[in-house]
This record gives sequence, structure tokens and C-alpha cells, in this order.
Amino acid sequence: MQELRFGLSHFGKTLLWSASEVYALFALTDLFGFEPGVAGGLFLAMLVWSAGCDALAGAVSDHLEGPKADRMMQGATVFSAVGFVLSMTPLPVSCATALGVGSAFVFRACFAFYDVPHNAILARLAASDAERAKLATIRLVTGAAATMGVAIAALILLAPATGLPTPTRYLLFAAVLAGLGAALSLLYPKVARRPTSAASVVTRAASWRSAADPRIVGLFLSTMASIVAAGAFMKSLAYISKYVALDEAWVGRAVILLTVGKLAATPGWVALARLRGPRLAITVAYGLIGAAATLLAAVFGAAVGQAVSILLVGAAIGGMSLLSWTLVAGLADDLAGRLGFRLDARLFGLFTCVSKIATGMSGAALGLLLARLDLGAPGGPQQLLWGVAALLTAFSAAAIAGLHWTPRPAAAET
Repeated sequence: MQELRFGLSHFGKTLLWSASEVYALFALTDLFGFEPGVAGGLFLAMLVWSAGCDALAGAVSDHLEGPKADRMMQGATVFSAVGFVLSMTPLPVSCATALGVGSAFVFRACFAFYDVPHNAILARLAASDAERAKLATIRLVTGAAATMGVAIAALILLAPATGLPTPTRYLLFAAVLAGLGAALSLLYPKVARRPTSAASVVTRAASWRSAADPRIVGLFLSTMASIVAAGAFMKSLAYISKYVALDEAWVGRAVILLTVGKLAATPGWVALARLRGPRLAITVAYGLIGAAATLLAAVFGAAVGQAVSILLVGAAIGGMSLLSWTLVAGLADDLAGRLGFRLDARLFGLFTCVSKIATGMSGAALGLLLARLDLGAPGGPQQLLWGVAALLTAFSAAAIAGLHWTPRPAAAET
């Protein structure tokens, strides 16, 4: 039952996050009217803000138990849902832009105070590599299902054939996702922290130095680079749909293919991690995303090649997510063994903190790329495809370098 509640609540929160991954930058440029470079900088600022909130949420969550932690997560769920809706479309009011941007900041702050303690549940429910891999798989599958839910909602609610004005379509889209996402998020499992020995204030203060552990630094840096790659691709879909495919429904079909790729490849990643260890498996995933994006740019005009390329990108993104969470959960247990007490929420808060910074960097990187392109000029759409491929290739190479300059984390390997 606890695993089911974990999966359903992860599905709920991912509905909101996946929609923001695909549409947040697009909303800033094509709905709120910001120039691409400005929108990219604004998106980066939002995610830096979100990252700071993650770090704060991790520190706060480690000191809360029972009803207080529940009230924090429940309140964060409601306010993040409201902020999400208001950030996705300009309302017919004089301060529409300020309201939308302000709501985006509110959404990301409140989301952190649900997301971080929810992520820490993974470490509290699992006590072995096998259990961590199982929960990480549940997390991946339910997250992929939520992404597919976003795609289906987009195909139904954002289609011009509905006859509704564009702002109304986006408002309806956001409201449906927020309502369902909030309801499912509130089903999260109530799991107490596993008991550990008492620690002095001096020891706990010194524990922050554990964040400088080379294994943590290497994993976090490689994760950041991989998230920039994956995030840039996800954010590029709305632009590829509009300017390359010339079909606004294309983004929904692409997200469905990405999700199928994630799910279909999951058993392979789990098997590879068991046989050769998660570090080698995630290295393969890092290399795959750059290669698949390059293939997409080369064969975009061929329907079968296009579909295969997107499936491979989805497989790579799924592997990176599954294996990074498996590795960080192992590091959480390793730290607990060395320190004598658990810092699950703090470590996961730092992990999501750097993840959010990387997500912001992906928006900024894509914004800079878009600012250099004239998508309406001959050759502009093809330049977009190759530019995205170059971004993904560069950051996937950086992810591999970041992971392998550090020692092998024994606690995270099998």
C-alpha cells in the first residue's frame, strides 16, 4: 500500500512539473510576449529561486515530523496548484504579465516544500539497493505515465479545433492538470524516519561539509549537465512543433513517444545496472541522448526515423532519471552510516536544488539558442534541430566527464 501511495502521489506532482517543463518557456515567449533571450534569463531566475527553496525545504523538512510535516506538504500542494494555473496563461487583467510571472515564482517555491520531503520518502521506504531500484522504477513509471497524461491533455484541450481562444485553452489545460495533480499528491505515504543514533549540534553542523564529498560533487555535477540536456530537449518540443513540424498537435505525439521510450527501456536499464553497476549504466544513458538528438536532426523528415529518434531520446532520459535517483539514495544510506544519523531530506533537497538550477540553465541555454535563430527565415527550422542536437551532445559529454572524475561510490554500487 505504501508503494502504491508513493506512486500515485508522484504521478500527481509530476503532472504539474512535466507540464511546466514543456510549456513554461513557451508560455513566456508565445503567450506572455517576452523576447526569447529575456524569457530564458527569466526562466533561469525562476529555477535559481526554486533551487534555493529546495535547499531551505530540505533543511526544514529534516526537523519536522508527523502533523507538522503533513500540514506543510498539504499547504504546499494547494498553493503550488494555484500558482501553476495562474502562471500558464495571461488573464484578461491589466497586470496579467506581472501576475503570471509572480505566480510562476509562487508555484516553484511552494512546489519545493512538497517535492523535497516527498523525494526523501524514497530513502525512508527503502533499505537496500534492490528496494531503492524498485522504488526508483515506480517513480520512473508513474512519472512517465504523468508525462503521457500531460500529452493527452494537450492533444485534447490545446487543439485549435476546440474553437476556444488560445488563453482559454491554456487556462483549461492548466486547471485540469492542477486539480488532478493536487488530489493525487495528497495521497503521499506517511513514513517516519528510520531511527538513528543521536547526534550533537556540533556533529550536525559539521554534516553540511559532507556535501563536499567528491562522490556527491561528481554525481551532482553530472546530473546537472544531463538535466540541461534533457530539459533543453523537452522545452524545444513546443518550438519544433510550431516552426519545424508546422503542427501544434505534434508536441503531444512527441511526448507520447518519449514516454513510451522511457517505459520500454526501463527493464533494460535495471538489468544493466544489476550486471555492471549504475555508474556504467548511467554513462550509457548520457551518451545515448546526444546521439539520439543528432539522429533526429538528420532524419526529421522521415516519419519512421523521427519516431525512432524520439523513442531513443525518451529511453535516455528515463535511464538518466532512474539511475541518478538510485545513486543518490545509495549515497544517503552511506552518509547515514558514517554520520550516525539520517539527512535524507537535506541530501535530497540539495539534489533537487542542483536539479532545479540545471533546469533553469536548460531554459536559458535554449533561450540563447533561439535568440540567435530566425525561425521564420529559410533554413531556420533546420538550424533549430541541429542547434538542439549540439546542445544535447555537449552537455551529455560534460555529464560523462563529471561522473568519472570522482571515485566510485561503493555504497551505491551492487
